[in-house]
Amino acid sequence: LLACAAQNHPVMKKSVKRRLEYRHSFHAGNTADCFKHVILGILVRKMLEKPAPMHYVETHAGSGLYNLSGEESSRLAEHGQGASRLLSIVNIRASLSDSCRSNLTEGRQLAYDPISDYIDAIQSLNNADNAMINNSSTERASLPSSKKPCIIADLSNSEGKLRDTSNPPRLYPGSPLIASRLLRASDRIVLFEKDARAHEELQAALELTRPAAQASAVLEDGFRGLRREAA
Repeated sequence: LLACAAQNHPVMKKSVKRRLEYRHSFHAGNTADCFKHVILGILVRKMLEKPAPMHYVETHAGSGLYNLSGEESSRLAEHGQGASRLLSIVNIRASLSDSCRSNLTEGRQLAYDPISDYIDAIQSLNNADNAMINNSSTERASLPSSKKPCIIADLSNSEGKLRDTSNPPRLYPGSPLIASRLLRASDRIVLFEKDARAHEELQAALELTRPAAQASAVLEDGFRGLRREAA
């Protein structure tokens, strides 16, 4: 009864409404995104060690692709302390490579650099030669006509160290694109998103990037969809 009364309180109603109106585009590429997307890449690659097809499901997929130069992302510019800062650090590849490849679990070493893997995911979207992204007509994926995509395709110098770049990436991949770029044609991706606007943007992101795996964006509550997928 107390919980019901609290939910009907004006302050609680406002708080619930605020939670329901959450838009990840305000926070895309922040430090939390960096952390979870690096970990996601590690987990997906670990699962891909098995030859059997993988069934990847997201209950809260979001828009899939975010324009960091857009109005919503620019308002808080949290990516400035996250993905954009990571890409701008000189010698990051040299300073992080050893720790990323070091003994993470049971003395085993990774056969790849998770940080570089994550950087490559962002880099591929910001490559000026990527005509699919450049020619996008979607609101979130497309860039203002007065601005050109940030060219960060060549981030490494002759010593294999990342160059310093004054231009932050303009496009940022959400977890659906982080995972889909690693999955195989035999794998399946099901992405649930109940917000109509985010779902529409997610569909556009999949059409632009065309993952190898069989991908579908479903406009539905993710928890309900997950129960159906698991049945």
